[in-house]
Amino acid sequence: MTLASISQGTAPAARPGSVRRALGRAAAVLALVAAPHLSMAASVAHAQDLGAAQTSLARYDLADPRTYEALETLRHIADANGPQAPTARAIRAYAAVDLLTVATVLGDTTAIERLNAALGTSDRAATVALLDAELARTPAGALAVAAREGRATLAAVEGRDCPHSARNDAITLVTAPADLAAFRARVRTRFDPVIDSTLELVPEHANEARRIIAAMRALASALRAAEAGDPLLLAIRPRLEAARTRLSEIVIADPSFDDIDAFLTLSPTGIAFGYVPRTHVGPDARPVLDSGTPSWPATTSVALPTTFPPVVRPIDGFAAQPAISGARRGRVALRIDGDMPAHVVARVVRSLEGSPLAITHLATPTTRLPVTFLREDTVPADAVRVQIRPGGYAVERRGGRRSELPRLREEGHWRFDRAGLARALPATGPRVVMANGLAPALELVETATEIAQGDHIAIVLP
Repeated sequence: MTLASISQGTAPAARPGSVRRALGRAAAVLALVAAPHLSMAASVAHAQDLGAAQTSLARYDLADPRTYEALETLRHIADANGPQAPTARAIRAYAAVDLLTVATVLGDTTAIERLNAALGTSDRAATVALLDAELARTPAGALAVAAREGRATLAAVEGRDCPHSARNDAITLVTAPADLAAFRARVRTRFDPVIDSTLELVPEHANEARRIIAAMRALASALRAAEAGDPLLLAIRPRLEAARTRLSEIVIADPSFDDIDAFLTLSPTGIAFGYVPRTHVGPDARPVLDSGTPSWPATTSVALPTTFPPVVRPIDGFAAQPAISGARRGRVALRIDGDMPAHVVARVVRSLEGSPLAITHLATPTTRLPVTFLREDTVPADAVRVQIRPGGYAVERRGGRRSELPRLREEGHWRFDRAGLARALPATGPRVVMANGLAPALELVETATEIAQGDHIAIVLP
């Protein structure tokens, strides 16, 4: 809406800015229909002052004294209670809401203080209360259209519920907290998913992507309204563009996988490789899958040899296979799926050293643990070593003290003595895990998870 429209008197309100063009044509008539207590000259003078004030407020310049002088002129016209008074009061309240919004979005506290002074209020809270009351008592008709939009703008900048429009949605976005998580929460609560976009996304990503697209479209509409002359949106245009950039930077992914980029699922016969799905919405409001192909749970497979040499070393030709050598660089969780000896895990880890894929986690179908891989000669001297063997645990403390914890037989099954291991470990000091080549790989991961201090442990490769 333009302020000129508030004095002109027509009221289409469907498009951004249309309310500003809605209230037109009455000023000239009102200037000639003088109230009995006003002279024709006074009425015409008020009409001229009204026009001058509108001209001063055609663009919002927070640094220009004439901006605030125009508000005072409008107050004098309203106080005179002539035929222009309702229009002057509506323009003043509407423009003041816009100025408060611009100053808030731009963080201009000096402008807010100058606005308070022009309105005769003591602080921001008093200004908000005054403007809300002024707009609430605007008479019916075309002026009421402007009043509703003004009150909605005021609610938006104050963080209250308000009707959807390009203007209100844009204000909601540009006043969102700087914290990315809070910004994302604002998008989720403000926007419903668009229903006319076909997205090839995993289901858990689709709704958030559609909400971001709805927000992108609202900003695009607000930017078009700024170009068409809406002075509020024009004044905050850089913030609208910045909000669009922020939306395009949101990465949509399962937060439980934030610390990894890909899965390598190791089975007795091979490795299935896939990227953790991640999506963002580009500035053109189209979704982009940027996690690489294939996107997990879709995978590509690399076969393992059926036999291995006695010495643990990199698997011949493994890292040179296109699925590995052409992979995107990233953090990988090596997931153990099935019964296999620990030496297979060690061979795969060794094979990937120097490749784009850095194994930063070991996982089972139920656990995932950040790990560091060490060589035997790099283990800290004061570390407690927990060795996993086919027949049980061995715990070696500083000074060479050693405890043997054989497997326990219960209900016809042999199990590792986790409780005994917990008792054998000192409460403080670093710990490392190492596995005999024939020990179960799943036990390596599960034991490491049990004894990890914090959320990480070092594993010694054979």
